[in-house]
Amino acid sequence: MDMSVITRKITPGSYETVPDILKVMVLPSHEGKTSFKFNANSKRVKIKTEKKSKVVLEEGPSDLLAFFPYVVEGVAESSFVADPQAVFPVFYVYSDTFQPVVVGHVEAPL
Repeated sequence: MDMSVITRKITPGSYETVPDILKVMVLPSHEGKTSFKFNANSKRVKIKTEKKSKVVLEEGPSDLLAFFPYVVEGVAESSFVADPQAVFPVFYVYSDTFQPVVVGHVEAPL
């Protein structure tokens, strides 16, 4: 009986949708043992584990998938709607002046 723990870190990148996040969470070595599905209509995530597999959702990933932090054994569905934009709001700040630069005899913004 193998009780080893396999961890998975989500690689840095831009994940705009829940299916994008779920794709990087899948371990090829655990195909058939764990599955992650997103229902586009209800916007909820379903996690299914087989045999002695578990999925540990810690704070952060659990927020992204609309779960409370806990260990999934069997089948679990998210408690609320999964929306990455709700968890991590994005702000874009534009500025026309970063540092004044002297051009000729005139100081001009970049």
